[in-house]
Amino acid sequence: MKERLCYISDTVGWVDGNPDGILKKKASQMEILSGYYDVDMLGFDQSHEHIGIRKADGSFHPIKDVPSNLFGKVLKRELFYRMAAAYCRRKNIRRVYVRYALTDPSFLRFLKSLPKDAQVMVEIPTYPYDKERAQNLKGRILSAEDRHLMPRLKKYVDYIATYSKDETIAGVPCVNMQNGVVVDNIKLREINTDPGEIRLLAVASMNFWHGYDRVIMGMGAYKKQPGEKKRIVLHLVGDGPEVPNLKKMAEEQGVAEDVIFHGFKSGRELDEISFMCDIAVTNLGLHRLGVNEKFSPLKVREYMAQGFPMISVPSVDITDLLTGHQLLVPVGDEPVNIEDVVSFYNEKDLGNPESARKEAEALRKLASEYCDMKVVFAPAVEAFQKG
Repeated sequence: MKERLCYISDTVGWVDGNPDGILKKKASQMEILSGYYDVDMLGFDQSHEHIGIRKADGSFHPIKDVPSNLFGKVLKRELFYRMAAAYCRRKNIRRVYVRYALTDPSFLRFLKSLPKDAQVMVEIPTYPYDKERAQNLKGRILSAEDRHLMPRLKKYVDYIATYSKDETIAGVPCVNMQNGVVVDNIKLREINTDPGEIRLLAVASMNFWHGYDRVIMGMGAYKKQPGEKKRIVLHLVGDGPEVPNLKKMAEEQGVAEDVIFHGFKSGRELDEISFMCDIAVTNLGLHRLGVNEKFSPLKVREYMAQGFPMISVPSVDITDLLTGHQLLVPVGDEPVNIEDVVSFYNEKDLGNPESARKEAEALRKLASEYCDMKVVFAPAVEAFQKG
């Protein structure tokens, strides 16, 4: 009989039946852990109206409603961690994997409630993460509380799983990993070339740190240059606070008709948009969060598995692996040089369906060998297995 493990996260229910990239990642981690443990994932549904359990078969089972009144909004985290503590006690769980959501008194009380021999691993995907938090008054208060209380984690947490190179965080030993995807669950892109235009793809939650303004600024500068040139089209897929700014910038730069805002898409709709594109754009602005070391973006792995050559920055952790399959642009806020994009497109012969297909297959192979979740999540499994 397998030992029980509880995977504690925030949201574990899918959006309209479809997972986004982060939820897919949680599900794949759960699947891998299920090879060694009897795993339940505890968290909110997408509406945050219910706390429940997501089982290995993908079903969500509500176990408690979150009050819709002011009490429920203010004490939602407190209710959540009380439920988590009660669930772990009831099921006699001694292995816990937590997707980090800041340290506050309710989180510390939950950790303290676990048996003394419990093994706890906390995943902090982005570190440092201060600038990811909202910069309003509430965000600043939560960040200050987190900084004050985080050193107490070392009393209760055995490992912190991180994509950074830190050996310890808050006095807790680190398990160093990189981001990963389940390659078999991602479709290899179809090839639909158009010799008259280069179509760029960017899929994200549309925040200022994604840096897509750099592409729009570059498109504007390129379009103003004299002479005949290819049309550059940027497909932006996702909703977020940066969308109004990007729309305004596209208008100001004279490229509004070349920047297409699709909003949130998933499943077949997302595939249809992706498959008509030639090159993907990775996160070009994470330096705006103060992340100046190598970072491990999930989206790069997804693009690889789909077979997209990319526009990227040198601070991506697998830059060397992608040599020959990416156009590197400098870290910073300078506009992307679109002439370099056109040269990259031509050098890779991406307008030729056969060349584009070979490029896609080569990237897919790299993703399978180096970025599949079974490969990258192995250090976390090994740490649990060591006890």
